[in-house]
Amino acid sequence: MLSYIESVAVVLSALTIAFGIVLFLRRNLNADMRRRANGVNGWQLSILGSLYAVVLGFMLSDAWTTFQNADVDARSEAAAASVTYRMAALLPPACADPLRLDVQQYLETVITTEWPAMENGQANFNADHVIEQAWRTLDDCKNGSSELKASVIQPLQLLQTRHMARVQDFSGRFPLILWIVLLFGGTSVIAAACILQNERHYIHLFHVLSLTLLVSVTLLAIFDLDRPFNGGTRVMPTSFCEALLQMQQ
Repeated sequence: MLSYIESVAVVLSALTIAFGIVLFLRRNLNADMRRRANGVNGWQLSILGSLYAVVLGFMLSDAWTTFQNADVDARSEAAAASVTYRMAALLPPACADPLRLDVQQYLETVITTEWPAMENGQANFNADHVIEQAWRTLDDCKNGSSELKASVIQPLQLLQTRHMARVQDFSGRFPLILWIVLLFGGTSVIAAACILQNERHYIHLFHVLSLTLLVSVTLLAIFDLDRPFNGGTRVMPTSFCEALLQMQQ
């Protein structure tokens, strides 16, 4: 996944390419022909730019929603682990102690194994086995009443559900066809802007570079937010670390 430095390099590369295209067209395409084409290309660029802006804004909004949902799911998962740990204290010590150890092991697995793997773009969800062990621990408990067990079953079920939600958040990606639309649309808009003619060349160059900067930065933001657990902007395991620290105190 791209870091901030790599993202800056991509933006600078896009600006350099756009600058080169403008210079190439200025030297090799007749200025009078480009000036006459302004009347046609201008309104076509307005329509094309408006359509692309709607698509780009929609995709950015969807990517931001995806990132926020992933953050909420991660926090809810850590909260469910904390509730399970506290409710386990209601059981007899013979049942409560191993179950609380399972919850601590779950958090340690998420922090030390799952999260580093997700940051590297790898799916390594070993905490599933710890949840299964917690269920076996609860099933083997013969001393507690059914009411007490029920009070632990609910947060444990919620923990498992939130874990599955995080797995889904990690696996979810924009389909390839949407990225093709975004890249093709951005390239078309910038290319159309490059063809336009302005008597003051530096103003035209400023318009093209500003448009290139806006499109490239927005595309990188969508790309980064669509992968909420790795990259420059990502969900951190802070809530899991805080929950584990409270359990260890």
